[in-house]
Order: sequence, then C-alpha cells, then structure tokens
Amino acid sequence: TTATGRFRLGGLLPGMKYHLAVRKEGFAPASTVVVPGAARSAVPIEISLKRGRTLTGRIVDEEGRPVGGVDVGVNRQPWSVKTRESGTFEVLDLPGGTYELDAYRQGFSPLIVFEVSFPEDKGFVDLGTLTLHKAAVLEGRVTDPQGNPIAGAQLGTTAVVSVILEHAPPDARKDQGFATTDAEGQFRVLGLQPGELVQVFVRHPGFLTFSRRVSLRENGEKPLEIVLRPGAGISGSVVGDQGEPVQGAVVKALRDDPDNKVWNPSLESTAVTGESGHFHLRDLEPGTVRLVTAKEELGTADFGEVVLESGKELQDVVITLRREAASTIEGRVLDAQGRPVARAEVSVSPDSPLPGHGHTTTDESGGFRLQGILPGPSTISATDLEDLARVSQEVQVQRGRNQVDLVLASGQSVSGRVVDETGQPASGLMVWLEAAEGASTVRKVLSAADGSFTLSRVPDGHFRIHVWKETGESPWVRVDVAGKPVTAVELRLQRFGRITGRILGAKPEDVLWLRVQASRAEPSEVRGGPIDSEGRYTILGLLPGLWKVEALDLRGGRSEGESVSLGPGSLEAVVNLRFQEVAVPVH
Repeated sequence: TTATGRFRLGGLLPGMKYHLAVRKEGFAPASTVVVPGAARSAVPIEISLKRGRTLTGRIVDEEGRPVGGVDVGVNRQPWSVKTRESGTFEVLDLPGGTYELDAYRQGFSPLIVFEVSFPEDKGFVDLGTLTLHKAAVLEGRVTDPQGNPIAGAQLGTTAVVSVILEHAPPDARKDQGFATTDAEGQFRVLGLQPGELVQVFVRHPGFLTFSRRVSLRENGEKPLEIVLRPGAGISGSVVGDQGEPVQGAVVKALRDDPDNKVWNPSLESTAVTGESGHFHLRDLEPGTVRLVTAKEELGTADFGEVVLESGKELQDVVITLRREAASTIEGRVLDAQGRPVARAEVSVSPDSPLPGHGHTTTDESGGFRLQGILPGPSTISATDLEDLARVSQEVQVQRGRNQVDLVLASGQSVSGRVVDETGQPASGLMVWLEAAEGASTVRKVLSAADGSFTLSRVPDGHFRIHVWKETGESPWVRVDVAGKPVTAVELRLQRFGRITGRILGAKPEDVLWLRVQASRAEPSEVRGGPIDSEGRYTILGLLPGLWKVEALDLRGGRSEGESVSLGPGSLEAVVNLRFQEVAVPVH
C-alpha cells in the first residue's frame, strides 16, 4: 500500500472469485472475497485493519526451569512460535476473540490452555507461567498364554477422555502412542499425558486383538502384562455348479449376538476369493460361526454353522455357489391410505453378504428390490425419511423371488398452544418433538398467529416436546402417543437467566485449567461458560430453578460447588467460587 493506504492489483480474470488478504505488523490480519468485473475496470475495495492483540507467557518444567524450543500455537492461526531459552514467548497480531493455545515439546506432555480471551479494553494478555510436565511412559510385556514373549506385536494407545495427542505437530505425533514389541516381548509407549485414561490395543497375526482401558495415574511405573489369546481360522475355496473356482466371491463368518439371539452382521469377519477361488479368514474368536458366501451374479450360499477352536484352523472348506440359489425381496412401501411412499429407506436383517445390497431406497412408485439375501427368517423394515414413520415385518426368505409389501402406520396428531411468560400467544416459533430416549427429532412445526400448533402423523411412542427462542425456552413436556390424538399441550416460555461470578484464590496458571458449569437434576441439564484470564465467568441460557455451580479442575482435582435459585423475579445471580489447590500426582 502507498502512504495513503491505496493499492492496485492487476492481471485478474473477470468473474473469478479471489481471496484478498492484508497483513501489516502491529495489526490483526484481514481478508475478504472479491470478484473482478469487466476487463480494465477497477473494483474499489476498502479494508479496515484493527490493532492486533498480543499473547505472552513463560513456560517452565516441573522444577521451575525455563524450557526453550517449545512449539506454541493458537487455533485460529496457521503458524506457531517457539519459546526462547528463557522460556518466554509472544504471539503477535491476533484478532480479538477467544483462543485455544497449545504447547508441545518432545519428552513433555502436551499442554492445552482453553478459552484464552481478550477483554474489550485490553490488547495485551500475559498468561503468566505455564508448567510442562514430563511425559508419562506406558511400558510392559506381551506374551502368549504359555508365557512365551511375542516379538513384533504392534501396540497403540487411543485417549478415551481427551485426545490431547492430536495437538502435537505432525512431525512429532508419529513418535507418540505407538510401539512394537522387541525380541523379549517388551514395549515402551512414550509421550503420554500423566493421569490420562487411554485405550491400549495390541495386534499380532495369529492372535486375537487385545484391548483394555488403562489409567496412567493408577498404572504408574508398574509394567503392564499383556497376554494374547490365539485366534482361530477358516480356509477353503468357493466353486460353481461344475466345480469351477469362483473369483471375487465374498465370504463371511457371522457370529451369534447373545443379546439379540440373531446372526449379527457387525460381529463378522470377511474375505474375498482370489483367482483360484481360495479364501482365508484369520484371527477369529473361537466358538460357533455361520459361514456364508455371495457373488452378485450367482446369489448366496449358506454353508451353515462351524465350530472354531483356539489356535486351530478349519481347512479345506468347499462352498458351492449355484445360480438358482439367488434370493431377492421385492415389493412396495405404502402409506395407510395405500399411496406409494417414495424415497423411503428399506433394509433387511440379517444383512446381505454382498456389501450395500441389504438396504435400498424406494423409487417414485414406492418400489424396492433387495438382492443377495440369505434364505431363512429375516426382518425387513421401512422408514419414511420425511416423517420418520416406520414399519417392520418378519418374513421367511425363500430361494428365488420373494414379494413383500410394507404399509406404514398413519400416526396421530399432537396439538396445543405456545404462550409467553404472561400467558399471551407466541407465534412464529419452532415447536420440536423428539423421541423421549435418543433425542432424535421426529416432527417440527411453526406456531400459528394464535400460538396454536399441530404436529401430524406422529407414530405411537414416548416423546418430549418444547419450543425455543433467543431469550428463553419452554421446559420439556412429555407426550405419550397410543393410538389416538394428543391435544391441549401447553408450552409456556420462560426467560433465560444467567449466573456470573469469579474464581477467587486461583493463580493465572490455575485458571487455565478450570471449567465452570451449572447443573440441575430435574430435568437433567448442564451448561458451561467461559472464564477470562482474571477468573471472571458468565453462564447464560439458564431457566428458572435450582442450579449447582461448580469449578472443575481439569487436572483431576476436586470441584467446589454452590447452589443458587433463579426465579421469574430474579433471573441473575452472582456466585464467587473459592479455588482449592490440589496436588496432581505425576508418574
């Protein structure tokens, strides 16, 4: 830009969309999207730069010694800075707003500072002294049931509570969370967060995958002893009518789900035959499985049940696919008046061995066709995606073509009125009907000028209904639909309240680890709010009632709580919480 702030960029293509970015030291970056007009015509653009904000701090280890070379980044910027040898850092030219800061260096646990915000009247925030803790180490030994070491087993960890490792730079993340056992079966996983709850996975050919939750605080320096159980296997071939090998057939071992007493496709292992028709299923759980195969132009074949033994392989299994064995389910989906339902979702259980063949969508005439279905007892279901009406039907699938028509229930109406806190009609507000369990939206409609609403074609079941606007909402109202309309449901809006306060006695480095939340038991609800660098917080969107306000220490310490009541005449409350310093164990 010139001394007057003007600039000109030439050579741009008319009608193309360009991203224009402006940056100057001491100012927050700014950008906009421009589309040049006709050739040789200038597009006047005016961009206002705001003074940038500065974020500073100092990083030390557990002994209080400065740590240099730490990568410090913020979530809104594509770059990071490194701390000096003195441990200090500066992140310059930040726009106003709230940030998440992360700090990482090899050998230390990643540090995350949540909700760093700049007060309106301040362009500079000092986070004070931040402490990096030595990374936790998970070590142990992997053996077979006889105590023999298993070399080369792949071990990985996945955080259950927090995924802090994802904040590490890509070039360093590959060294964290994974290890391979040595000749003695021993392993060490580095760079883990002290006190973290992780899921440990161990995989090795010929053995079942090991999985266990491990608390790094409880485990400490005690080595983890892992015993891998041998898996089972099935090998064989798929042939056609004349004994010729069938290439590209899908072979599945289905396992019985003890809870649902059905052959569950999610508990399965899959292989695809090669040019010789051979297949090999490895690392299966011992027990009874159902062996099936399918190929699109040939259909399906059910070999039946086989029993697998630990550490052994069932060999030379031959499965014959016959062309006449193909089974299909065809039909239409209709509403209660006999009209076709287009774009309804249709599925069958057990699923087809062929990927993607066990579910489909109806055409404009309501028709559907499912291919590659296993003969035997099955359940076919249809769901109208527009109003979520659903029907399921038990069928006995025969070889060849099966005809099944599905009729969706008509449903009932749920009607009522929306009123404000004074009892006056509230119009133009969205009314939401959800399933009582699972919180999936079933219906929604706008309230009329007189506040009335009607939700049609609601299936039988248990639901909850409410209405929301920017300044308040109604409590959830339970609605039970059982074969007849539900009327006179009143949704009364209540204005939102808020709770403000301050965390007393907390140091700046402590505030970064705190969360403030308000909770109530009936109905169950939890709401949180941001805390600024000086410990001030605000929690919005609270309905009248008794709320418990707590300050939670993310490092694992105890929380302090205080109860406060919000009512129609007192929708604002001030709650100051006293911080209690806790000792955080680190192994």
